[in-house]
Amino acid sequence: MEAHKPEYQHFIPQFLLRNFSHKYAPPGKSKEGKSKKRDPRKKMYPGDQAVNSLCLSDDEFSFDECSVRRTCGLENMYVNPTKPLQDHGHLEKKFAVLENKASCIYRKIINAYKDGKPAIVLKRTEKDVLRKFVFLLADRGEQYHRKYNLDSMQDYDHGDKELLQHYMAKHGFTKPIDVWFQSLETIIDLDIDTEGCWKRHISESIYFPIADSFIDYICDMYMAICTLVNHDEEFVLTDNCYNVREGRTVAYFDISTGKHTSMGPCFHRFAPISPRLIIVLRSAYLPEPLEDADPAIKEWRQFQRQLWIDSIFGSGIESILEDLPIRKATNSYMEIVNGRLAPRSGRNHRLGINDSFCFTIFKIPTRHVRTINGLLIDHAFHGSRIIFNRKDIFLDLMEWYLTEPCEVGKNLTGKNVPKQLRYIEGLSKFMLREGREINPRIIFWPSEDRDLNHFQLKNIAGARFLEGVRSRKDGMGSGFDAIYERLGGTVATLDEDMAIANTMLQIWIRCVDLDWESPEYESIRRNKLACLLDGYQRQSCSRFWMFLKWMRLAQKWGLKSIQIIAPFFGEACRGSEDMLAHAHPVIQEHELNIAMYKSFNEHMTLIRGTGCGLESMGLFSLFGDESWRIPTPFSHLNQPCKNDGDEDGPDVKKTVRSSSFDSAKRKASTQSPHRNQRFNYNEIKEKVGVGKATHSLLFDTENRKIPTGPIEQTKPCDDNETKDESDIKKTAHPSLFHNEGWKPPTDFVDLKEKADEQLEHDKTMILMTCTALVIVAALMLSLLGICSYLLAHLFHFLVWLLDSLPWLLDTLSPAFYVLGRFLLGTCSYLLALLIDFLVWLLDSLAWLLGTLSAGFYGLGRCLFFLGLLLVYSCLAALDA
Repeated sequence: MEAHKPEYQHFIPQFLLRNFSHKYAPPGKSKEGKSKKRDPRKKMYPGDQAVNSLCLSDDEFSFDECSVRRTCGLENMYVNPTKPLQDHGHLEKKFAVLENKASCIYRKIINAYKDGKPAIVLKRTEKDVLRKFVFLLADRGEQYHRKYNLDSMQDYDHGDKELLQHYMAKHGFTKPIDVWFQSLETIIDLDIDTEGCWKRHISESIYFPIADSFIDYICDMYMAICTLVNHDEEFVLTDNCYNVREGRTVAYFDISTGKHTSMGPCFHRFAPISPRLIIVLRSAYLPEPLEDADPAIKEWRQFQRQLWIDSIFGSGIESILEDLPIRKATNSYMEIVNGRLAPRSGRNHRLGINDSFCFTIFKIPTRHVRTINGLLIDHAFHGSRIIFNRKDIFLDLMEWYLTEPCEVGKNLTGKNVPKQLRYIEGLSKFMLREGREINPRIIFWPSEDRDLNHFQLKNIAGARFLEGVRSRKDGMGSGFDAIYERLGGTVATLDEDMAIANTMLQIWIRCVDLDWESPEYESIRRNKLACLLDGYQRQSCSRFWMFLKWMRLAQKWGLKSIQIIAPFFGEACRGSEDMLAHAHPVIQEHELNIAMYKSFNEHMTLIRGTGCGLESMGLFSLFGDESWRIPTPFSHLNQPCKNDGDEDGPDVKKTVRSSSFDSAKRKASTQSPHRNQRFNYNEIKEKVGVGKATHSLLFDTENRKIPTGPIEQTKPCDDNETKDESDIKKTAHPSLFHNEGWKPPTDFVDLKEKADEQLEHDKTMILMTCTALVIVAALMLSLLGICSYLLAHLFHFLVWLLDSLPWLLDTLSPAFYVLGRFLLGTCSYLLALLIDFLVWLLDSLAWLLGTLSAGFYGLGRCLFFLGLLLVYSCLAALDA
């Protein structure tokens, strides 16, 4: 039965709480005459270690003097109910061992400060234990316990839900808290080696977001120890202080789903040691005096900041503690030379477990102390308690926090606005009860609208990509083949997916321009593309991704070129949708296709401008000039006809005629292979007849007159328009009409048309002859390039052979020297000198052949690609 008794387990160890504690004395009892009885209200004995705190869990905030033994903890916090009873205290025992090591290091820092020492020296093993312990103070906290302590994944409401589900299914976990317990235990047991193998081990062993956070903690932040300049100030301790991050946070809201999220950089973290000491973790991307003295290191740091801060969170974001006067600890293998760090002379540069680190105890001014305390208090509403040492100093601090001009805190935004507002109001009422009337200053910041599902998918894909990079798994590459395989494609499906994706492209770009002359073109286009896109997005991810690659090629090179360029796919079609491919094993295919489409469209809009995304990518927009859109024949017949009177009702003829010509127009606009070219009169005359061609708006101009004579002779309109036969005879040769055997000529030839046709034929023959000559020249250049390439490889082989002979002769030369020295004397010396000369000669010849090989190799490549370019140009000219 004893095994079932609840155990109070601390998430902030008691040895840390004792640094803020005092001995409990019951009210009305002096220290000399204090009672030995237990206080039933406080549940403490006189002399027990107690802390002063502001309790935030009640309706009215109030002071509370509570026992260290029952503060900052929960019952059975680290007990896994799925494990046997004998294993319930397993994790707590591991924490106890680590806390014992960490307490010795904390005591060492406190004693150094009390002794007035300006710095504290720690061994590498001590530093690593301290860094690991500080991270676990954050990861083992109450906030993380609330996050993972759920009965099922249906109750989990965080952005990494899909990642966590995938991890649990892969490793056989049934509850989220099992993942948390496993991560804590693995980090406790982790040995941080000097070679850095621990990073790969931790990435493969535990849930990756926790592993990545731990790696960032150790590698991307450095540790400094700070104290106060002003002795009338103190640091506070909140039960969630180890989870507080300094950095401007932006809140986002998705109107469609009603969800909130927030995002911001992490510039600083804080770990209070005592009312006089605090550990500050500072981002490696912020200025560091000693390292920034080297221009190369400073430039690298600025580049990293642009890459990991500015590009993600926006340029110009600065920390409110940017000028915090701290720096990295110095170590035993580096020294300061002329204000710069340099390797210490006389030491090897390998890191060792016996390396030592000197941490200066930095004294920070009031402005920075208040900023740090203000950040801790501003985020205390997530917890239940603010611990302090002296009441008067704490009240002064609270008064400053509530009245400061919102530069440190009280910026209300996101889903926590109601909770934050109640928290500020509770603090104001508490201060009023303490005799200090405060009018708090607060600012409401609106949340930015964002598609959070798309944002979440990007985060998941980024985490999966980093997981591959951290663990160096195969298939993490960003090349075309690697991404295609990650999306489920294989060598067997490549040709089929590429062909079908190309067909999808051809259908899409024609649907964009279909019915463009219609007044309802925009609505028609949107409806058609929405249906088409829905079908496309239900294809496999590999096929839909290939469709987006074809789109990128079409946008970059044009429709007629992509068939030739497609084999050289690689760099030409990279895009933002490639990163999302890393989320494929986690996200359902349909959702992933939607996300890739959105990402592609956003990128296209950035490249081509607003309103020029995928939905505008038709034949004409790919040609780059919408003036190519020429009205199709009969388009004028869609115009409304003028009615003579209202009593006649609707024009039935016009309605029937419009519908029939609409159908003809759609056929003409979709089936014509050369929609981007001007219509030729002779072509239209042959296809639709001169009579119909005259009705087109294309020919209703003053500059283009259509001969009407032949039309009048062959197609009279009515009897009134029919000419008298005698009048016709007067205008023609009499014998032609009076000869009974005369028949109208059927082989009439228009000499002008024949001359034009002959001229066109001659031009075509000349163009084809020139094209053939260019193609032959291009093939010859390509052949020369291939020969040069083969010759370069031959020279390369000869270089290798000649390099092998000097090595052999160099090996024999010392033997001849030794032999000549002890046996044959001068002759062997001469033979050795001869061999050295041969070695020099062969080396020179090898160098010459190597130079020629490189030259022929470069010449071969240039000639080969020049030939390909000429062939491509000729084919394009022929196609035009």
